[in-house]
Amino acid sequence: MKKYIESIENITIYFEQEIIPYTTIIKAHQSKDGSIIGDKFFIEKTLYQLNEKLSYIYKATNNELMAKAFEQDIQNWIKSGLEFKPDFINTLENLKAPNNKELVMFVGPVKCPNGPKPTGYFFEAIFAQRYEPQLLNEIEKLLPHPGSGCQSTKLITGSNGVIEGNCIVFFPENISTKEKINNQSFAVFFFNKFQKIWMNETIQRANVLIDQSNWVSTTLTAEECYTVRSIWGYLHDYFHHKGPRPLNENLQSKMNFHSGILEEIKVDCESILTLDKYSLPYKNELLEFVILERLIRYPGQPDALTNFDAGTGYFLFEWLIENGNSLKINKSENLEINFELMLEDITKLVEEIKTIEKIDDDEVYKKSSKALVMKYLPSGKEGNRFSTPTRYRMLSERVVLPAGNLDFKSMSF
Repeated sequence: MKKYIESIENITIYFEQEIIPYTTIIKAHQSKDGSIIGDKFFIEKTLYQLNEKLSYIYKATNNELMAKAFEQDIQNWIKSGLEFKPDFINTLENLKAPNNKELVMFVGPVKCPNGPKPTGYFFEAIFAQRYEPQLLNEIEKLLPHPGSGCQSTKLITGSNGVIEGNCIVFFPENISTKEKINNQSFAVFFFNKFQKIWMNETIQRANVLIDQSNWVSTTLTAEECYTVRSIWGYLHDYFHHKGPRPLNENLQSKMNFHSGILEEIKVDCESILTLDKYSLPYKNELLEFVILERLIRYPGQPDALTNFDAGTGYFLFEWLIENGNSLKINKSENLEINFELMLEDITKLVEEIKTIEKIDDDEVYKKSSKALVMKYLPSGKEGNRFSTPTRYRMLSERVVLPAGNLDFKSMSF
């Protein structure tokens, strides 16, 4: 593990006082594609000031290559013109996946999915630390996945793109570059943000829609919640690389809207079934996490009809209602969930999806995936890929939650 000149506490203070204010200024002068609008001379000066501050902290954390990369990227941007989209390819190429307990530091233009609106290639600052729970280490030994790209981290501080709103992941390929980057070697997940999202959004919606008030997941400590969410992240990635059509060997056929819907649901369900199969801890908690996130929170997002994850939730809802025994709408027009029967239902669903994956011909596979998805997911209107199923719309109309972004300036873990 790397040794650092400064303590994490001192780095945090430095980041908040000497780095984030500059990224905030730059962001205020950016358009959605990252280009600068307004006083370019002022932003050029600000970039050089930020470079000096950032160079110190990168070097203090043994990241000399990142310091050089950032300096080269801002020089190239200034030379080509700040009125154009920034190309931070050097920063991207020098960004490495952290080992356990190592720090994660990034400053530059990047998209933050599910962060505050508007979404774009804005300057952000991220400071986190990779932290793998002991139970996750045991699962990694039981189910080794050397190519795992899921990096479980604790967000320590950052700019508003990550410290406000529901962005829990930093994808390096979301860094602004001249050419689009499609390959993904790793992703940094801020799993210590999850509990606040869970308690303030998912459970609040669930309490309105579901005839149940006791959730085992709400009794987890902040550290336990982080552990369970980290396990989910690892197993989700693990199962992407298993089955009849591993994702890494079938990118073209699986980077397709309909097969992608099935892929996401399949790997989540397999994650739950794995904890049950090996009698591992937190099976019931993970079951609640996966099912309620998919069924309740994702479809409740403001951009649901253009949100891929919302599509997975609508599909899962309709499939369970039509084919399962674990989910039903009662006489009071509330949802009832039987989590014991849910294991049987999702086992059936996984097998149905795997049957399609066993089809050798790519085109037939994609057509079969589309047929299954469209059987349950209504077609969209006005350019949307799908629409809200009638039963779901009638249920969700009664949910009214406070608007605005959650704040993560302070976290309990």
